[in-house]
Amino acid sequence: MKRFFDTLLILLSFVIVLPLLILGLLLVVVFDGPPIFFLQNRVGLNGKDFKVIKFRTMLVDLKSEKGIFNFEN
Repeated sequence: MKRFFDTLLILLSFVIVLPLLILGLLLVVVFDGPPIFFLQNRVGLNGKDFKVIKFRTMLVDLKSEKGIFNFEN
C-alpha cells in the first residue's frame, strides 16, 4: 500500500512540476538562447567519474561579461 501511495505522489508531483520545467526551458531560450542543458563532471563512489545533465541558469560565458560578474582582475 505504501509503495502505491509513493508512486502516486511522485506521478502527481511530476505532473505539477512539468509545466514549470517547460516554462524554465522557454525562458532560458528566450532570454539567453541555447544551449539549455550543460554537462557537469562529478565524482561518485570509489572515485568513479560520471556526468550530470543540468539546466543552464547562468550565462554561457560568464567571464566575458562586463560589470558585476567580471571575475578577471
